[in-house]
Amino acid sequence: MFSPFKHCRTKQRWELWSVLVLCIVLGSLYALFTRISEGDNLSEQFLERRQDDDSSFQRRMEGPLSPNDPQLLQYTRERFLMPPSTEPYMLEIENGTSIVYSLYRTAVISWIYLNNLITTLFREEPPGFFVEAGALDGEYISNTLDLERLYGWTGLLVEVDQELFTRLLKKNRKAWASNTCLATSPYPHETTLVKFANQAHSRHEFSLYARVYNALIVSKDLPERTSHGIPVYQESQCLPLETLLLAINVTHVHLVVLDVEGVEADVLDSFFGSKSRSAMVDVWIVEHKHPETESGGGDRVHLEFIYWFNSMGYTLYTVSKHIPTDYTFIRNGSDIYERAFASRPPEFDWTFEEFHHEENRR
Repeated sequence: MFSPFKHCRTKQRWELWSVLVLCIVLGSLYALFTRISEGDNLSEQFLERRQDDDSSFQRRMEGPLSPNDPQLLQYTRERFLMPPSTEPYMLEIENGTSIVYSLYRTAVISWIYLNNLITTLFREEPPGFFVEAGALDGEYISNTLDLERLYGWTGLLVEVDQELFTRLLKKNRKAWASNTCLATSPYPHETTLVKFANQAHSRHEFSLYARVYNALIVSKDLPERTSHGIPVYQESQCLPLETLLLAINVTHVHLVVLDVEGVEADVLDSFFGSKSRSAMVDVWIVEHKHPETESGGGDRVHLEFIYWFNSMGYTLYTVSKHIPTDYTFIRNGSDIYERAFASRPPEFDWTFEEFHHEENRR
């Protein structure tokens, strides 16, 4: 028999469950937006901390300073470094909602190559310390994220673009982060960043595709980049890599990924040319174009770049076949050296005979 009272009780139960589900959903959204808001506040606090500068020391920053100057190290630690996050990751790849962040793992050949290379080199090694210069938002085509998430590494992420750096902080990476550029001189200096917006196939002012082509105004590659979007200029502070490392008491780096768009030679000169250098790097992965190759095209390998690294005590492990070219160097006598070369997979093997055509072109 139909009972109106039973029907009312059932309806009430459904209404109660609906309210509970709605509360859970709203609570989750509140927590998410709270974390995003906290990320924004963190970024604002960081920038405010930089703006509240000691003007007397800022004047010292305008002139040559030793990269290990104690006051510079303290100033760097307080004004230009954010410690690793203790909060859960907030990554696009984990929630699976963005095709941009999932597509590059199967479509961007250069990222696939470097990810395979880094995994090959370090998957059997204990957790180490990395530096990634040109970190973008800390996730998109990051070469160190998997080392951190899957293998327990930590490190230093360097990204000069302020908008990208704000996004980077929201990812809650377990690494130090610095909104600076690596110095092209062995002392702090300021320069101009040229970043790109409104790329042709994006309706958004902020486009990760366009920002990949960001470069310092002193970059030798800058004239090639003007077709990638509308240039936007940002005055930027550059610090020596040694200064950033010493400011967080790091003297042994297991991997540096250097993607600084045309100023890598000057950054390397700054690091290796420092008379006070105490930091040591085991493996360098450096994106580098032959200076005489128009638009970075062709298959030319820069032998002088290889010989220069040899003179610094490193041996070339492999060089990529894609464009732009990535060079991987391992420090002679480092813990990873013998194992890496003894078990080098065929896809990373190479000989100078492969590049013999380079000598013939001179």
